[in-house]
Amino acid sequence: MKTRIVTTCLVAVLAITTTAQAEVVIEMVTVGDPGNTATMMVGSGEWHWPDAPAGAVADVFRIAKYEVTAGQYTEFLNAKATTDDTSLLLYNGQMGTDPDLSVNGNVGDPVYGCKINRSGVSGSYTYTAVAPDLPVNYVSWGDAARFTNWMHNGQGSGDIEAGVYELNGANTTAALKPVYIAGRAADATIFLPNLDEWVKAAHYDPALNGGAGGYYVVPTTSDIYPAARVPVAGANTANIDVALIQGNTDALLDVGTFFNTTSPYGAFDMTGNVNEWIGDTYIRSDWGFNSLAMGNAFAQPPGAHNPWAAKSGGLEGQNNFRRGFRLAAPGADVGIPGDFDEDGDIDSSDIGLLCANFTGSGNPANDPKYDLDGDGDTDQADMDMLIHDLVEITGGDGTGTEYGDFDLDGDIDTTDLTILATNFGVGTTWAQGNANCDLVIDTTDLAIMATNFGFVASGAVPEPATLFVMGCGAIGLLRRPRSKIRRGRRA
Repeated sequence: MKTRIVTTCLVAVLAITTTAQAEVVIEMVTVGDPGNTATMMVGSGEWHWPDAPAGAVADVFRIAKYEVTAGQYTEFLNAKATTDDTSLLLYNGQMGTDPDLSVNGNVGDPVYGCKINRSGVSGSYTYTAVAPDLPVNYVSWGDAARFTNWMHNGQGSGDIEAGVYELNGANTTAALKPVYIAGRAADATIFLPNLDEWVKAAHYDPALNGGAGGYYVVPTTSDIYPAARVPVAGANTANIDVALIQGNTDALLDVGTFFNTTSPYGAFDMTGNVNEWIGDTYIRSDWGFNSLAMGNAFAQPPGAHNPWAAKSGGLEGQNNFRRGFRLAAPGADVGIPGDFDEDGDIDSSDIGLLCANFTGSGNPANDPKYDLDGDGDTDQADMDMLIHDLVEITGGDGTGTEYGDFDLDGDIDTTDLTILATNFGVGTTWAQGNANCDLVIDTTDLAIMATNFGFVASGAVPEPATLFVMGCGAIGLLRRPRSKIRRGRRA
């Protein structure tokens, strides 16, 4: 009978759980020294940025540590590109791994894509990132703007046509041009960096020139053109100058591969991998109308050595394997305990950062900001404080939750169980079901969640499914004492 009860409950749980969409988290670095007046100018040319100084920014802002990845863009596609119309708008077949895919009739075009594959039929298309840490490419400026709107509007079913950029269906250069010129909304919570912001984040170091500030020639904190790909993680190397070979499926490399060669502010791959769309209002008259894509890509046109920017040739084109993008955001309030990534809220990305900076009880903290309880180290006590008192419940007024609340919605329910089950054995982060800060999601995480299953934070309401499973648990608890009594009598 006991087995039958447990099995019935498990079947019911599986019947009422649904696949949870992963939250896209953009890790940011802060670009400080607001009001810098120093600017940088590079000699112009077709594959260089305009003959204009750039890099002066009045305010503190943040820029993404990495280019938007194939995995992040796949979440976007699965949320918003399920039909032929939306798939055509947001997805290009050359992102995938099939070398015979025809894009605009060009069968056999070189395949340099980010390995996002589409399956299914219109109305139920699904997308899979074969290599989720590659930077996304084959995206238009319109794609980047729509992804930005989606992030600004809360992801999921969030609007992609308005919010930061008022697209309203625009999908040609003529229609996108006024959107591009109008720029981002004043209240944008995330956006494509403009020319000044990108240049400052990539090249500027406030410590240069005796503390007066200045610019490195290359976005690898160097004045020397980096070595190409070898050694992969060595000093001043980047994913550049890759030979254009038909079907070169290893042209792109995972974001963050070159971990010794960041920009002065700690942003990766601002040299190499992909050119990055920016959001700007700059138009160079001798070009006609063109937007800019910054940072040289893994492969440039012949003779284009040292191109730190490229003219785009239009806003709508999805057929350029060099094009990707990076996001930016306003500067966050400084000094909020637990807001380690300084994005203005305390969420799963902050949990991940605390996990990554554990020093253990009695060992000095590498960075005092992670020492929440002020005892000189970063350990489980700091995690307890973050989870129980500081982390913010999504969509609610409450603060603080319990271990196992992976979606941070204030209760531990079947959605959290599904998140853990989906990523069991492969995931590593809190948002994927890792409750204990180790390197894998396993039965320990399941046990932690099970211990707290049914928890409801103040102001949160448990889902009906949760109540059912709690009832199953109660039945099990009621039966266990009788089992123990019988064993005692046999003794």
